[in-house]
Amino acid sequence: MRFTSSLLALGSLATCVFAQDSDISTVVSRFTQAKIPSDIGIPFNPSYLMSATYDFNDWSSFLFQSGSSIKASEMFASPHFDFYGAGEDAYAGPYVVAIVDLDGGASGQVRRFLASDYVYNWRTGALETAFDGTPGGAPIKYYTNWTQPASTSRAHRFVFLAFKQSPTFNEQRLVTSNTPTANWSLSSFANATGLAQPVAGLFGLVS
Repeated sequence: MRFTSSLLALGSLATCVFAQDSDISTVVSRFTQAKIPSDIGIPFNPSYLMSATYDFNDWSSFLFQSGSSIKASEMFASPHFDFYGAGEDAYAGPYVVAIVDLDGGASGQVRRFLASDYVYNWRTGALETAFDGTPGGAPIKYYTNWTQPASTSRAHRFVFLAFKQSPTFNEQRLVTSNTPTANWSLSSFANATGLAQPVAGLFGLVS
């Protein structure tokens, strides 16, 4: 299959899921080794580190480093996101977050998650709903809700990317709650909706 060659070089990338990325250059290197920028059609030169956390319950959760091997059964809850190394002066938002399965479609990517109107809370690092009524003031808008992926015999590259939201993004009608998720192109969607290069990202090898 088309993703086999991309996964052959990933054996050394698997890491403990109870960890997070700590160096942008390492994240970029892992993306390059996994052939994600070329396969997704989007350059990857992030400004911030990003984490995605999956909660098991009120007191137990896990997050992972880019290139980690992850069981699909561990991803049942909708993730929440944080930026690291952004600081007080970072762009407050709004942001768009997308998750794609690069290896799930016969002729394209599978859209696993798409949401807009995240704002960055520099005090906690969280991407969250705006709480003060200013520029991103509306609640997070979910175009594609997260659903737990099925287990697979081969690992799929699940890619998490955050973009600065374009001014007219929420006027787009290319993706709605009724739009099929399979055979999708994030790069075409980003170009059509005015999203620039992602400011942060990570990926996991899900099976």
